[in-house]
Amino acid sequence: MDITQFEGKKFLATDFIYDIECYPTIFTLAACYANGKGMRVYEISTRKNESAELLEFLRKVKVGKYRMVGFNNIGYDYPMLHYILENAKLAKSRGQTFYITPDRLYAKSCSIFEEMKESQFGSQIKSADVIIPQVDLYKVHHFDNRARSTSLKMLENNMRSDEITDLPYPPGMHLNEEQMDVLVGYNKKDVWETCKFYHYSYDALVMREELSEQFGFDCTNFNDTKIGKELFVNRLEEARPGVCYKMVKQGPKMVRKMQQTKRKQIHLRDCVLPYVKFNRPEFQAIHQWFLNKTIIETKGSLSDLEEHELGDVAKYANMKVKSIKMNCPEQGSKNKRYVPTQKHVDELMALHPMGWIEMKELKSPKGTGSYYFCWRVTDGVAKLDGKPATSGPLNVVIDGFQFDFGTGGIHGACRGVHTSDDEWQIYTYDVASYYPNLSIKNRLYPAHLGELFCDIYQALYVERKSYDKKSAQNKALKLALNGTYGASNDKFSPMYDPQFTMSITINGQLLLCMLAEAMMDQVGAKMLMCNTDGFEFIARKSDMDKVKQLVADWEKLTGLEMEGELYSKMLIRDVNNYIAIKEKKVDG
Repeated sequence: MDITQFEGKKFLATDFIYDIECYPTIFTLAACYANGKGMRVYEISTRKNESAELLEFLRKVKVGKYRMVGFNNIGYDYPMLHYILENAKLAKSRGQTFYITPDRLYAKSCSIFEEMKESQFGSQIKSADVIIPQVDLYKVHHFDNRARSTSLKMLENNMRSDEITDLPYPPGMHLNEEQMDVLVGYNKKDVWETCKFYHYSYDALVMREELSEQFGFDCTNFNDTKIGKELFVNRLEEARPGVCYKMVKQGPKMVRKMQQTKRKQIHLRDCVLPYVKFNRPEFQAIHQWFLNKTIIETKGSLSDLEEHELGDVAKYANMKVKSIKMNCPEQGSKNKRYVPTQKHVDELMALHPMGWIEMKELKSPKGTGSYYFCWRVTDGVAKLDGKPATSGPLNVVIDGFQFDFGTGGIHGACRGVHTSDDEWQIYTYDVASYYPNLSIKNRLYPAHLGELFCDIYQALYVERKSYDKKSAQNKALKLALNGTYGASNDKFSPMYDPQFTMSITINGQLLLCMLAEAMMDQVGAKMLMCNTDGFEFIARKSDMDKVKQLVADWEKLTGLEMEGELYSKMLIRDVNNYIAIKEKKVDG
């Protein structure tokens, strides 16, 4: 272990890095300072029992006001330590010497893993009951999210560690003394690798210290998104206590109840702003579709729509044909005719009212062919390998450009290489803090929070501008502004109101389409790409003043602010993969 790699690197002097290993015959805790120095191991096994030494170490950590830093330690390592500390407290109260055996610790370890299977929170200790402060790098980096889940071994690979070793023995194995020595070495190496990742995480940890002091709540183990959500909730509660959480009587106790607005259905007409208006029939059809649509859930409500669900949108949408082979019993034995029964046809027509039947001739002389029931659904842009898209978003195609509408925002891309020249210019425009400002300017809010929500939103937006862009405070406020939209569709958030979510996303898409339509109709712009809060297009250089005027008119109508730049070239694969070469900001 080369300790020189930590020389000159910043660290917090009050941080201890640690890790635990546990088998039926041995428990070990290895720890070192955050600069890599002072590595020590405490062992409770069948060959030695350092219960007293481990307890004295933990006492010094507590008295010295150190923090213990680990990887997934809140879920596993600290509950093990808490068990040890609680047993030590119990022994003291009885006037006994603290002593614990490896088999008891292994039994506790097994119970923790069992609780993890039953609940996402497992055996986590309540914050108020934690005896020694913990820092969990697993949580800080949001690896506790299923989509982002990452092991320490994967991090070792990403950090280009010289050697990556897995757990040397299967869990539950009874280790002999030689194997115990190997386990101790493995435990120390895990601490070493965690220490390396700690240094990668240093800036994030310092930011959380600053924010905890600045904003008055402990966000040590919060991921970035949670910091933003908690900050917003705190400001709401400060302004109107009980608006997010109320204390209600439940039996003999008072418990905290989260405030939310739950909806059995959402009439999208109630979401669309009154000043949304279009001239093109394609956009008019989309506008009318939203006004007519009622949904019972947000997920999937704008994808894989069938032709009969689209109304006039079907005239302008990119569609694909889906089909299923029909069950065709033999109709008469003489000619072996296999045809669909009327009952089967009626059942399928009830599910797919605009469907039809097709017959595919067989090359074999047996029978007449196979029957398929077909219907059309919205189609997405095909993947680059030629495979079909996994889902078909609500869409319209205008002048060859497909606008895809989704629950998260609008998307579209014109694949290829696009270049500015003496006659044509590529423009890019996006809306400043689009979703927050949509709420602020149009007074859109979760129903249970009322207009206070918009007032706090605006106050945070103004406050953010008072901090340097590189500061921790600026970053936290940005997270609060941008994370709130997502929280409104989170069933575990006090901001939950899916109608508010849809109000933001639907209007965000329709308002951008209003400006895109103006650009296409009035300056002959060709759309190149659109993605949630902005778009790129190419138009004649001679129309630059008109382009600026159209943007200004849109800003006046919506109360929103756009930021623009010029590109000399764009190489587009899709909305997530492209190269854009900038020229300069658009004046005015």
